[in-house]
Amino acid sequence: MLNPSQRNKIIKAFENAKELAEFASSERWLTYYLSSSPKNLEAVGSPLATARCFGLEDWDSGFLYVKQPCADVGSDVVAEIENVLTICSRYSVDALHIDLDTSLDVQRSRFKCLIEFDN
Repeated sequence: MLNPSQRNKIIKAFENAKELAEFASSERWLTYYLSSSPKNLEAVGSPLATARCFGLEDWDSGFLYVKQPCADVGSDVVAEIENVLTICSRYSVDALHIDLDTSLDVQRSRFKCLIEFDN
């Protein structure tokens, strides 16, 4: 799903973020910014929940901001992302970009963009 350049970009961004004080905690979250028709977003919810994702209930706007616990190793992060992207592609759901977040609480979370997609 990801090409080698994208994989390397994600790993590099992840490793750089881990060096920042705000990302020092092992509690990190991936946030997927997804877009599609409400019907497709509703349908992808159950398979994404199986992949330990949540934040799947507001699909009717045409956008979802899905959270997933994040691994601690760059190659594992890439594997998690590729799994979610594979699920999304089966339901014609586009990933716009993916962030690494420090908290589930949007008000106090810091984030670092891992990758942006040209959809």
